[in-house]
Amino acid sequence: MRITDVTRLSVQALQRYPLRTSMLLLATTNKLSQEVAVIPFLWVLPLALYLLTFVLVFARRPLLPHRLMLWLQVPVVAAVAGFYVVPHLYIVTGLHLLGLFVTAMVCHGELARLRPKPAKLTEFYLMMSLGGVIGGLLVAIVAPSILTPYWNPLGARPAPSITIPPLPAVTLPRGRCTPRLSD
Repeated sequence: MRITDVTRLSVQALQRYPLRTSMLLLATTNKLSQEVAVIPFLWVLPLALYLLTFVLVFARRPLLPHRLMLWLQVPVVAAVAGFYVVPHLYIVTGLHLLGLFVTAMVCHGELARLRPKPAKLTEFYLMMSLGGVIGGLLVAIVAPSILTPYWNPLGARPAPSITIPPLPAVTLPRGRCTPRLSD
């Protein structure tokens, strides 16, 4: 179901997913470039995967179903957290890139579901950009100043990367024992 009017969307909802994905992109790039392998141009891989998720999700007919990405996200993020420090370079790099890809697919899939009609796309993309800028500022400026170097990668990686889409609120009207979903 598409929402046809951006004004009905909350600014928080439009900024939530770009904020998370930009934070995750920067955290993954920092982790891979500074702690896993100091390889020139390694930063290109996370950026390419991040941009590829936009292409895949916003296509007319997405190649990967959104529901599949939702189901894959929890085991992939658990694998990234479980194998956080592994001596093998390729395993750590592959898991971090897979975690970035799946989580970005989930977040961008939620954005694709919120995409309005063409008349309101300017506001939509402006809110997306603002969320990305805020996420970048949080990772680049706020996190290093308030987190110790030991906590910075752990605080930036597995915990905020699980993205659960908003569920409909359950209300219990007076006199009823069974819940009813509300919009």
